[in-house]
Amino acid sequence: MDPDGEAETYGAILLFMLLYTGAHYFMTGTQQRMKIKQEEDRRANIEMELRELESKQAIAELDLLKSQVNPHFLFNSLNSIYSLIITDSATASDAVLKLSDLMRYILDSSKKRKVLVKHEIQFIENYVDLEKIRLGSKAKVSYKFGGDMGGKIISPMLLIPFVENCFKHGIGVHYSENKIDVALEMSDNTLILNTSNNIAPKRINPDRKKSGTGIENVRKRLNLLYPQKHDLEIEIKDNKYEVILKLDI
Repeated sequence: MDPDGEAETYGAILLFMLLYTGAHYFMTGTQQRMKIKQEEDRRANIEMELRELESKQAIAELDLLKSQVNPHFLFNSLNSIYSLIITDSATASDAVLKLSDLMRYILDSSKKRKVLVKHEIQFIENYVDLEKIRLGSKAKVSYKFGGDMGGKIISPMLLIPFVENCFKHGIGVHYSENKIDVALEMSDNTLILNTSNNIAPKRINPDRKKSGTGIENVRKRLNLLYPQKHDLEIEIKDNKYEVILKLDI
């Protein structure tokens, strides 16, 4: 056999083996990569479904918490109106108008995830005005706000439980001790709410239940809506209840 021909034959066989082996590894590698890609896609789909479930669960919990706010708020507002009808029927008509504005806002905001901060503050201001009408000279109430609220948004009915709590537990039979302060300030993108009230040992309405549900609900809403974006401090000292909430919005 011709040595040159034999070398060519071996060379061809070697080349075929190299090509076959390369093709085999290429196909195997491609199949392996496809399996890895399919597994990654499967895991990504599972993670996406879990996130969607968690999101739906969080939304459902938020809706439940928000639904618990409105009847509670309405009940206390109607109590205020009832007190006015008994003590001052003329002033009660103004209070009814205030309440209608409050309820209109509640109905409108209940359909939304976010509202303008200035609208939420106006709502709180109307509530404070309603309570001031009801209480008259029975309490010294201070309310103020400052800063640029333009364009800022917030989850609705998030701040009112802290303000409402002041009037539920800071109004006692000794009028000189009934002092409530509510302050709202916008500093850059941080909203700061500061409320304080004296704790009345003998309240005008002692049959009212102790606070707890409203504050706990708002704690849960803050954790769901603003994780790592809020700081809530509640301090009870020298017969005074004080709340400081800092919220990045």
